[in-house]
Amino acid sequence: MDKDIRCRALEYLVDLVQSGWTFEKIRERIEEGKFLQQGYDKETTEAMAQICDEKINQEKHKINWDISSNDFALIDCIVRKAMKMSQSVDYQSLIMDITAVHANGCKLDLIGLFSADDFNFTHDVFGICRHIDRDTGKLKNCFIPRYADQTL
Repeated sequence: MDKDIRCRALEYLVDLVQSGWTFEKIRERIEEGKFLQQGYDKETTEAMAQICDEKINQEKHKINWDISSNDFALIDCIVRKAMKMSQSVDYQSLIMDITAVHANGCKLDLIGLFSADDFNFTHDVFGICRHIDRDTGKLKNCFIPRYADQTL
């Protein structure tokens, strides 16, 4: 794609987003042909569509890391317990995996998980490591931790 066309498309998109438009709404209007009707050229409109698709895709794969300080403290305790059970546990990787799962669709009973017996603890913690989608923070392959919060 021509750099001038992409820059022009970005300029239009910045103006639209700053005036309150979402990338989804812009993409919808492009599909309806509204920008072509308003005099935008075809190449710029196609570039705008491509950029919108990229931004929408980025948002879909964005991981939420927002947890409370209490939840973080519990996750830290869980990770330290796991490290005592296995020398191969990487603190940073495991804390990120558990946080991502907890904040992105599979809220965990963190107190229950921390106090679980070794068999159930390892099932959940190492199952999370094995089944997490690191692009989304969601669990795949139908894995459900035994200490998934059942109150939701």
